Amino acid sequence: MLIKIVCIGKTKKKWLQDGEAEYIKHLKKYAAVEWVVIEPETRGTVADIVKKETEKVQKYTQSMPDFELCILDIHGVQHSSETFSTLIRTFENKGKIAFFIGGSHGFTSGFTDSIAHKISLSPMTFVHEMVRVVLLEQLFRALDIIHDGQYHK
Repeated sequence: MLIKIVCIGKTKKKWLQDGEAEYIKHLKKYAAVEWVVIEPETRGTVADIVKKETEKVQKYTQSMPDFELCILDIHGVQHSSETFSTLIRTFENKGKIAFFIGGSHGFTSGFTDSIAHKISLSPMTFVHEMVRVVLLEQLFRALDIIHDGQYHK
């Protein structure tokens, strides 16, 4: 399985980079992970920044017709680890999943609405770099559940 994570900006904090690396190492047992890091916009109004960042991300969706597309959105569906693993199991048949993580202001509502699977990791607000680690951990947990591993207790 291929998991592609499309996000705005690089992870800057070393401890979060270490967390990403740790879960990517674990995930290799079940899937390949590819990052697509979009350069954040720094000029303009919030609306301009959201529009420009969304347009950059939308370019990648055109090259992913075989992927199941998921967007992380605070208004999305919240899953337990078990129901998230059930969702990931349904994607395994396609073999390719893409997750979109917006910048601090998110994506345009039009783009968000165009993505079939909207997932909320929590109603809380997180630093976007931390969301990446949480997503990777939950992906590893989901795949470990699917494959009867020992990680999820």
